[in-house]
Amino acid sequence: MTPIYRAETHLVPPQSLAGQLPSSILTMIPPEFRTLAIQSGAIKTTADLVAGIAKSRTLADSIIDKFNLMDYYHAEKRDAARSALSGAISAKADEKTSLITIASRG
Repeated sequence: MTPIYRAETHLVPPQSLAGQLPSSILTMIPPEFRTLAIQSGAIKTTADLVAGIAKSRTLADSIIDKFNLMDYYHAEKRDAARSALSGAISAKADEKTSLITIASRG
């Protein structure tokens, strides 16, 4: 059998949110995710917020550029590289502990 390796990290988010997101946090949210964050009930904790940002298009584009993933994935269009990157990583918030897990899918 070929060994399969999986990278994983756990993040502790800032204090959980009670009610609305502070405006100082909203300015740090990528525009395409801001609408979702503002909708009532869409995001209940900062763990949800951080996990969502980790999966955002803005962050994906930064990672694609920094690590030259267009070439790595042999992608002609950025959407193809985003799709490949999205399939290679996961980000989720644990409801009980609020820990955020970001991992490669291996």
